[in-house]
Amino acid sequence: MKVLTLFYNFSRAPLILAVLTAIGSGLASTGILILINRILVSADLSSERSLAWAFAALCVLVPVSRFVSSYALLSLSQKAVFDLRLDLCRKILAAPMRRLEEVGAPRLMAALTGDIGSMAGALTEFPLLCMNGAVVVGSLAYLGWLSWKVLLVVLALMVVGILGYHLPMRWGAARQRLAREEGDALFQHFRAMTEGTKELKLHQPRRRAFLAQVATTGGAFRRLNVASRSIFAGAASFGQALVFVAVGLVILVIPGTMEADREVVTGFALI
Repeated sequence: MKVLTLFYNFSRAPLILAVLTAIGSGLASTGILILINRILVSADLSSERSLAWAFAALCVLVPVSRFVSSYALLSLSQKAVFDLRLDLCRKILAAPMRRLEEVGAPRLMAALTGDIGSMAGALTEFPLLCMNGAVVVGSLAYLGWLSWKVLLVVLALMVVGILGYHLPMRWGAARQRLAREEGDALFQHFRAMTEGTKELKLHQPRRRAFLAQVATTGGAFRRLNVASRSIFAGAASFGQALVFVAVGLVILVIPGTMEADREVVTGFALI
């Protein structure tokens, strides 16, 4: 939210335009799915022609609105990055030399290059978040209009899916943070080796002890990376499997236990 507030203060109009067009693109994507379902269950050929025209219009609207949203945020982020870097350069040149020495050149370079660039990169992903959010909200609204009873079943599966994905992701993220700490220590060993190569060459016991430290830190870094990425992969596989479980439940179980016509079944399976 701090990043959005910062860029909002730089230029409001492009940010608002990007958000609105991203939401419009997401709703249009949901509209395409709804039209597909209506066409599949429609028996009226004249109705299918009108739905086909609406389908074609939405197919044009989705990429156009997505492009407008992405372009608006791209131009905004690049202008903001330029202004932020220029402002930071002014502050660095105006700061006392003692303060600059305390901060250190590596941190200043990281702020000028990595930090500001990461902020811009996060902003360019924001339209995708708005778009997918609109797809979820629009899809759930349509499913509720088809059948609120079946929607309750789907929402229960969503809760299971969210918990089954979120909890392992937290475990994986904790191990990834530990891996990052080990990675920092490993890079410090590498730096010490490059700066003290001559000393390590001259003292064999010290060289053996140093290599043992590198092996220990590198092994911990490798194990934590494997553990965290394995957890991420398992969580993603669980989420993907649950999608097929939900589709199978709607197609095979719901028609026999609830009053659900063809439009309800195909609509839920498609969405």
